[in-house]
Amino acid sequence: MRFYTQTHQHVCGVDLHTKTLYLCILNHAGEIVLHSNLLAKPKPFHKAIKLFRGDLVVGAECMFSWYWLADLCLREEIKFILGHALSKKAIHGGIPGAHPSGSLLSKFDPVKFVCAGTA
Repeated sequence: MRFYTQTHQHVCGVDLHTKTLYLCILNHAGEIVLHSNLLAKPKPFHKAIKLFRGDLVVGAECMFSWYWLADLCLREEIKFILGHALSKKAIHGGIPGAHPSGSLLSKFDPVKFVCAGTA
C-alpha cells in the first residue's frame, strides 16, 4: 500500500454515493471549515470548493461512483486521491468503527489515507 504524504492548505474528504455526496473540508490546522451534503453532480461540487481551490486535495473511497469526480478533478487540476475501502481499517488500527464519529470522512486525513492511486 502507498500512503499519501503531501501537505495542502485544504483537504476535502468526499463520501460519494450515487445521487448525493457528503464533503468535509479541513484547513491545514485540521479545523473543519465546511461540512456539506450535496447532489452528486459537478456544479454543486464546484460551488462548495470554490473558496478552497488554491491548494486543495480531494479524497474519495474507491467505490463504483468515483469516476466522474476523478475526471472532474483532473480537468480542473485539483489533486485527487483514490483510497481503497480497506484503508479505513489501516487508519484505525484494524478496528471497525474506531473513529469517534463512526465516519471516516468526518475528519478526513489524506496523510493517513491509503492510496490506491492518484489522478
